[in-house]
Order: sequence, then C-alpha cells, then structure tokens
Amino acid sequence: MVSPSIASSVDLLNERQMEILKSLVVIECLVERERNRKPLPLSRIPISTGLTVSAVEKSSKTQSSLLVDLRQVSQLLPAIELPKRSYTDTLSVLQTIGIDRSENLHSDFISALLDPLIGGENASWLLQKILDRILENAPRVPEMYRVSRERTLGSLGLLESSGISERRIDLLIESADFIVIIENKVDSRESVDQTSDYYKAVRSCLNPSDDRVMISILLSPSGMQANCEKFISVRYDLIFEILDELELADNSAYFGLVQFYRNELYHSLIRPKLELRDRIDLYWKGMV
Repeated sequence: MVSPSIASSVDLLNERQMEILKSLVVIECLVERERNRKPLPLSRIPISTGLTVSAVEKSSKTQSSLLVDLRQVSQLLPAIELPKRSYTDTLSVLQTIGIDRSENLHSDFISALLDPLIGGENASWLLQKILDRILENAPRVPEMYRVSRERTLGSLGLLESSGISERRIDLLIESADFIVIIENKVDSRESVDQTSDYYKAVRSCLNPSDDRVMISILLSPSGMQANCEKFISVRYDLIFEILDELELADNSAYFGLVQFYRNELYHSLIRPKLELRDRIDLYWKGMV
C-alpha cells in the first residue's frame, strides 16, 4: 500500500497534483491485488478518489492516461535540489510530538532566523539571500531592521471601522529602505481577500512621502499563488536551500537554531516531496 510518507504529501500538492496522486494510489491497489491474487477491499485505499479499481481495470485508455499523468507529475512537482548535507540519519523532534505542520511554529522559527537581534549579521545575510533570489534588483539589507510577528492592521494605523483592523500579518519586516510582508501558509489556504487586505492596509498607512519599497511574499510548501497580484509566491524549498548553504561557527547560539530548523524543515516539508517524485519515477520505469 501507499506509504505514510507518500500519503502525508497530499497537502503539499495543488489540485492537479492531488488528482495524479489519487491515480497513483489506485495503481498501487491494483499492483497489490495482482500480487496477492485476491480482491483488495476499496476501504483499504487511504485516500478517497472518484476513480475505482474496476474502472481502471476495464479501460485501457484510462490506464494509459494514468501512466502519462504519473510521468508528468515529477515535472509538475517543483524542482528540488538534493540537500548538500545528509539528513537521513536524523530524526524530527517536531514530527515525534505531532507539531511539525504547525503554521505558527514555522512562522516563529523564520521570524527568529531573520531577526538581527537574534542572528546579527547572519540574519541580515539570510534576508538578503532571500530577496536576491526573488527580486531582480533587491534592496540592500542593513545590519539592523525590525521584525514583528502577528502585527495587527490596527497597530499599523488602520481604523477599527475598516472591519479588518484585527487581522494579523504573520511577519512584518521594516527598515529605512523597505517593508516586507510575509504571509505563511502550511496546510491552510488564503482567506477571502487576505493578501489584498494586507497589501492595501500597509500601503494606506504609509505617509505620502514614504518611498520605501514594499515587498509582499506568500510563503508555502507548494508555491501557491496569492489572490493579490502584488504578492510573490515563494516555496519553502527556497528557504531550505539557503539554510542548507549557510556555514556558521558551531559554537554560536544562532548555529544551533539554524541546524535545528533546517533539519525539521527537511523532514516536514522537503523530504515528502522528494520521496513522492522518486516513487512516481519508479512506477513509471516499472510499468511502461
């Protein structure tokens, strides 16, 4: 049957990829039933799907279509570079206690990693690397800037009469030259007009003479698109790749934070996608 790590990858995928994964599950059921030479109850299928085993068996067209879909899914999945370090001999503390998918926890870690009061020049380097990777002409990140968690729109000056003053921005980074909004999504979706409200609220609270660059980021495992066109979609893969490159003296507290989080990030959000891609490639090679 489909492994738990593959099943847990479902929430990393968009709707198209989800349908293909469902197809993979059906094919796995067919393979197991053929191997055992006995009927496999559909209740054993761990993911609900509109495709039934009998429908796949009876239609060669459906089978061919599934094989093509399985081949294409590795291209649909975002390209992920293999880590420079080895994480295979490590365990996930957060997975062990069941909080590795906590959106707030990931936001807390990223906030701490980007905060110069915690990481000093290493935090500035990390923010600069992120901006350089997503912008053609990224502003220069100074040594000191302000990082805030869950700033309400009301605290920025938005009036209560707006009806959205209690909405909270996951991360708000402010310097003399730029403002960065980061909205983080792990398992949830954007609520109605969420990113649009954030962008408009921050923009409306600036003085007319304030010429700071506004950079808006929607961070997610799959790189989902924001409703607001001003937001740049960024995958967690990018954060992981940069952290994987980071070299620090191992006697610093910031090094401990980086080492812990990049290991947790690998196990919770990166490894499942690598495994899914490899599994589909194996199916394609074995069934054509």
